[in-house]
Amino acid sequence: KAFREKIAAWFREGLVIGSNPKSKHYWGPDANYHQHHVEIGLLTIALQIAPDQLWHPLSKDEKDRVARWLGTARGNGIVNNNHYFMGVHILEFLMQHGYSRPTDRPIVDEFLTRLELMHRGGGWFEDGINQAYDHYNAYAFHFYGLMWARLYGKGNPERAKRWREWARPFVQDYQHFFAASGEHP
Repeated sequence: KAFREKIAAWFREGLVIGSNPKSKHYWGPDANYHQHHVEIGLLTIALQIAPDQLWHPLSKDEKDRVARWLGTARGNGIVNNNHYFMGVHILEFLMQHGYSRPTDRPIVDEFLTRLELMHRGGGWFEDGINQAYDHYNAYAFHFYGLMWARLYGKGNPERAKRWREWARPFVQDYQHFFAASGEHP
């Protein structure tokens, strides 16, 4: 337990410093087609999974600063592939915590629709402009889609159900991508 508390404190300290434009360790804002967008999306998932350790202990000013930094992801160009999930998770987090803007919900819905249009049947997705059917099916589409369904699916149960249902046939196929030892052939 002490180790977890130490890691959580380290995470929060980094979050507060990295989101502060006055800090020499500032991460910088998100920008068009920038890797920050992916990292910010993953960060918001962490904040949602462990809010009692990572988000709730922050002061109001710290939360406001972090939310402003997360909000730099709004309105930027996003690669037409699984990266739409990052925008979804970022905006959902901001909306859930009182930092929404009127355009956030329509953008989330549009991004999810674009992701769903990449579904090719049997739980498989073509990764947008990459035109790939690769490991991103498991590590992006199903992970981020199921995480969205778990964290935010109450707001759109029909869509959440669709993401859950796509995972079932995919897992039946994907198991064959691994040797009995668990290694990737």
